[in-house]
Amino acid sequence: MIAGAHHAEQRATRVLVSVAAVALVAIDVLYVGLVQSQGESPFPLVTRFITAFFAVVAAALIGSLFTPPAVRLALRGVASGGLVAMTVMAAMSIGAAVLVPAALCGAATAVTVARAPSTRNVVVAIVAVIAGAGVFLAGLQGAWSFYPNS
Repeated sequence: MIAGAHHAEQRATRVLVSVAAVALVAIDVLYVGLVQSQGESPFPLVTRFITAFFAVVAAALIGSLFTPPAVRLALRGVASGGLVAMTVMAAMSIGAAVLVPAALCGAATAVTVARAPSTRNVVVAIVAVIAGAGVFLAGLQGAWSFYPNS
């Protein structure tokens, strides 16, 4: 078991988060392998950003298993928003693969809110999802901005 017994969180939610994190690591490894097999990327900063984003989101999800409930909700919300934004932006390439961990992460976020329903938790979840999508889109835009002719 990843999280200790002292956590009040249900096992199903911990499994959702753990499977999403493991899936992200697997997708990250496969993505790096795919990009390397095709030779040097014409957009190396974008490739590095995407691989780093996968790693950071996976780390945030694992970290959410060991944090207080308020932080747990924010981490899962940010991860959900970022993964949904990535799924939409990469729909024609790796988006379908990212859809699975995005759905698992979204479900874990919803369950986390449902376990302690309050206006504050709903607002935290919504703001975190929007922030996660914004961080991904800003990072992607920043990586693309180094290639003015694309």
